[in-house]
Amino acid sequence: MPEAFLNPGQRQPQFEESLSRNDREAMSATSKNDRTARFREEFLQKLFAGGEVYRQSFDKLCTHGCRRDHLGNLLFAICTISRFGQSKLRDSGVSKVTETGESDLDNLPQQLRSMADTLDRISKTILAPQAHLPEATKDRGTLSRQRTTARLYRLLPAIIRAYSLDLEALLEAAPKALKNLTMNHVLVANLLAYVEDSAGRPYYNDVSNLLIGGFSATLDHPDSDLPEFFDPEALAKLRKRNPHVLFERYRREVGRGQ
Repeated sequence: MPEAFLNPGQRQPQFEESLSRNDREAMSATSKNDRTARFREEFLQKLFAGGEVYRQSFDKLCTHGCRRDHLGNLLFAICTISRFGQSKLRDSGVSKVTETGESDLDNLPQQLRSMADTLDRISKTILAPQAHLPEATKDRGTLSRQRTTARLYRLLPAIIRAYSLDLEALLEAAPKALKNLTMNHVLVANLLAYVEDSAGRPYYNDVSNLLIGGFSATLDHPDSDLPEFFDPEALAKLRKRNPHVLFERYRREVGRGQ
């Protein structure tokens, strides 16, 4: 790591001259113990050293609303992770986090709704737990907790139904959303969403410039293959395939159909 990051009081003059006013202000506010900030600034220094176009794209996004530190952290993380091969999200499988098979998982939303119907029927009988929570107590704290518990019991069927609908929407959207995607695809899609939310639009060309330049800045071996989805057109397609976007779109469609 450059000495400038380890001892801010002894930065090399040429390093100071290479920084813009915004860069210097950000560096002066960086704590010596903030490793994330130091790594980010080292990464940005290498990125900007690769060509003025990278600084222009970065400053442009910051001028339009992106936070310098957050944008820098996202780029550093994505470009570092891109150096390593990743398995597809689809290949991780539900089986690694639950013992439920895929066919059982598909049936789970309906099973949850059936359970909610059963709880509704129970709530109208003497077996309803909320009917047996004692309220004969002078302790206001205990009484408040018991009433809160009773209210949650009454809401439980509705909560389960809402959960089942969201799970059903996610199960419907997941195959299309996760097809051939890796974690880095998702991180880049989130970067595009952040830029669009902060700057008003995704600025595909500028994001592409920064990803390509950042990838080169993190390389130990110049021969490594550049991810194909760093291209502006590929980024536009990826933005539409963001799992969160597809999930929300499916939920809206389901809502209109009800």
